Amino acid sequence: MAIIRKTVANPSSTEDPGFNLDSPDALAKADMLMVYSRNHKILGEGNFVLSIGEGLFMNKQVAFYDLFRLQNGKIVEHWDTVQNIPAVADWKNSNGKFGFE
Repeated sequence: MAIIRKTVANPSSTEDPGFNLDSPDALAKADMLMVYSRNHKILGEGNFVLSIGEGLFMNKQVAFYDLFRLQNGKIVEHWDTVQNIPAVADWKNSNGKFGFE
């Protein structure tokens, strides 16, 4: 397992002031560690990369979808969504979050 510290490329940006972090330890200090336990798929096309994984966020089992835009070999934009993974008994079908495997 890897603990990922989520940061933004430009901490002084005002595009999303609710998620700008003052330091890489800000999530840890807020007891909001993101722990990626498994990568299910990583897809790339052109200058975009999609990472589909699962792990823990705020002590809940979740699915992570991260979309990155690269420029000159560096991440210049990042979008993500995090969604809880319900207990198997609560699934509406047998696909789960990663039924494409």
